[in-house]
Amino acid sequence: MNAKVIFQNCPCCYSNEFQSLLDFPEIPQSGIYIENEYLPEIPTSDLGFELCLKCGLVRQLQDTKPKNYVDINRSTSLQFPKYVNQLIDAINKSNIKHEDFIVEIGSNDGLFIEALKKQGFNNILGVEPSKELYNISIKKGLSILNDFFSENLAINILETYGPPKLVICRHTLEHVSDPRTFVSSIRKSFGNENGVLLLEVPDGSAIPDLLNIYELWDEHLFYFCPSNLIRLLEFSGFKVNEIAQKPHLDTRNIISWSTTSHNLSITKKFTEQDERCVKQWKNLKSRWNNLVIKLTAEVKKLIRPIFVIGASHSQTNFIHFSGLDIYIDYLIDDDASKIGKFAVLKKNPKRIISSADFKKSNKNGSLIKTGFGYVNWTSKLCLHAQKNNMDILDPKKLIS
Repeated sequence: MNAKVIFQNCPCCYSNEFQSLLDFPEIPQSGIYIENEYLPEIPTSDLGFELCLKCGLVRQLQDTKPKNYVDINRSTSLQFPKYVNQLIDAINKSNIKHEDFIVEIGSNDGLFIEALKKQGFNNILGVEPSKELYNISIKKGLSILNDFFSENLAINILETYGPPKLVICRHTLEHVSDPRTFVSSIRKSFGNENGVLLLEVPDGSAIPDLLNIYELWDEHLFYFCPSNLIRLLEFSGFKVNEIAQKPHLDTRNIISWSTTSHNLSITKKFTEQDERCVKQWKNLKSRWNNLVIKLTAEVKKLIRPIFVIGASHSQTNFIHFSGLDIYIDYLIDDDASKIGKFAVLKKNPKRIISSADFKKSNKNGSLIKTGFGYVNWTSKLCLHAQKNNMDILDPKKLIS
């Protein structure tokens, strides 16, 4: 694979000991849905990942530029975690007052800011590069900067608004190409004042732990576990006071609460947690290959047509990585922007139908569950399949 490494050294532990982890050649860019099955020229990339052998950080090898989020219009409302109220309760119980200045980096369509405002916090600034999501937020009456967060923007915010008491950064760090500079820039936004950073990222250790390989995504450039995330924060001028792994849909997130630090005590010694994370990742490739062998054998037995639950990046990645696209016929998704279109897969595009269409017109065939955390929605599709004596294949049950 002809790919460029983002860093020479690990941004979390500064090690330069990396090992190739997984390679998936010519993966179509995610988030593209086409009007007909005649496949236009779709951007592809060789999706490869490597593992830091010291702290267990996984990073994507890049042979293309990271995605430009200016034109992204995805709302995160469907992925809003159930524990959001717990986060806001924790903010309420801290020293953060309702009038204190709060900055949210990667504010999307302003959903989390709205939740904070409902609890009385009234001095909040969002930072969001997407034009459409920025416009949605502005129409809600929110204060948003339509820009990418950077060192220069951090300094501008400090000079224009003063130091924030709280910075919130949820599901943004894994998308940036230089996490060390990014977190250091967050630290600079506080100036010489004390403040709190609430940071949330997907829990990378859930991928080898639960064999959620579909979470490897072209938009996620880094995959953190709690121990290497602590290292990154400490190296960047924060003291980590609390870090937790929270269940979310069918995976986990990491949530950390940190305070600005002036006298750093940086963790340099590698721990059992680091070793455990490295070992988990090292076993991923063989475990995934074994699952693909079992899965392919089972799919070949299924009665056509074969329906797959979901058409987002998680499900299409699962299909790409497993090579199942030559066997399946339809994908089921209730996103109005996808229904009736075709999902771009490696071999052949597949039509996306709604769950209503699936229930109305299909009384035979088979259903495949994939990585999808919407339990109630999935259960309704499976119930329809059961009533019509359709085969249901759950890949998770094949994991050994």
